[in-house]
Amino acid sequence: MNMQDEGKSGSDEASDAVMRVLRGLNSDQEMLARHMNETPIRVLGGRTIAKALSDGDADKVLRYLQTISGGQNG
Repeated sequence: MNMQDEGKSGSDEASDAVMRVLRGLNSDQEMLARHMNETPIRVLGGRTIAKALSDGDADKVLRYLQTISGGQNG
């Protein structure tokens, strides 16, 4: 763990991982922001990615993103 990571919670690290995966899927920041805030995701209980993250479900978001990046539909 480096100095920059000290004090980060597991949920912060998971949220950071979600953002890295999202950026890898699409580099258009405006489109990412719209998708995160406006697109309900069925496997997240109809919540948006932003809502699921605010609910502390970053691990579920990561699993969803790993699934869709592998070619499956969410």
